[in-house]
Amino acid sequence: MKTRLVTDKIWRLRATGLLLGLSALLVNCQKSGDSDSAIDPDSTGVSVTPPQAVTASGTLTDIVQRTSHLSLLNMALTRAGLTDKLKTGSLTLFAPNDAAFRAAGYSSKASLDSLATADLQRLLQYHVLDSRLSASALPVNVPTSVQTALVTATVSLFKAADGKLYANAGRVVQPDIGADKSVMYVIDRLLTVPTQTTVEVIRTTTNLSMFRLAVERVGAGITNTLLSPTDRGITVFAPSNKAFQEAGFANEDAILAADINRLTEILRYHVVTSRAFSPTLRSGDVSTAQGTPITVAINAKGTTVTGKGNPTVAGIVLKTDLITTNGVVHIIDRVLLPTPVAQ
Repeated sequence: MKTRLVTDKIWRLRATGLLLGLSALLVNCQKSGDSDSAIDPDSTGVSVTPPQAVTASGTLTDIVQRTSHLSLLNMALTRAGLTDKLKTGSLTLFAPNDAAFRAAGYSSKASLDSLATADLQRLLQYHVLDSRLSASALPVNVPTSVQTALVTATVSLFKAADGKLYANAGRVVQPDIGADKSVMYVIDRLLTVPTQTTVEVIRTTTNLSMFRLAVERVGAGITNTLLSPTDRGITVFAPSNKAFQEAGFANEDAILAADINRLTEILRYHVVTSRAFSPTLRSGDVSTAQGTPITVAINAKGTTVTGKGNPTVAGIVLKTDLITTNGVVHIIDRVLLPTPVAQ
């Protein structure tokens, strides 16, 4: 199956390639200037150590098997019976390093063996593209969805202006490792296979029950946006139940009694019309489905988002990167307002 690179417009970029030495640059680069697409803080939340060199020769399987910090990936591929797949054809492999597997709770062969074979196969197939992807072909500052070998799921790739490259919430720490007709990108996170739509994630997340009720009350005015199949995806900053209560919605009856037009406006204000995982967020104004931008601020203490209608109260991002089939959800502790509440 051919990899589909989907963007809003056709990009013609001069092929520059990414040198293996870029991995060192990724650690030291400063954040770039503002735009509506969200870009990188310096940390993905996973501790980073200087990666060991990877010898770029042979098949993808050959490279994985002889690279010490890919030993858990090698165990997983062997257990799933996928080593032969990586020996032929033109492929792209996003290879989680050992630190990524350990951070996800898989630190040994025994822990990998606890996964059902079919589940492990699905997980690993989500890290493979059925054609070779060159990072130089990706647009800058634009989320790009690519079809994976797991036919039902895509991965969101993001190349920042400073050259940093991300796959979903995972940072590429060693890019463009050539392997016969294929290529490997070592990443610092094990990617999570999305299984639910954005609406389903909101519906099944316990501390979003008031947000879910508001979505159900508004109906098509917001669900059409939340189910949007756009290639760039969506990002939802979902207020927690406590956030709704502190905004004056004491209980579910208060949501049911709220003005429907105002409620629609508020909900759409929490949706960004492109996919932004936490490592690709950056400080600045970001456009929303409602039309008025929100303001993202990132510092050493964490990430906040602020509405133009309540600018003195920043919403703290409590939980990040709830991946969905068409985007990502971040839970916040404030309801954002596009305009001030009428007195």
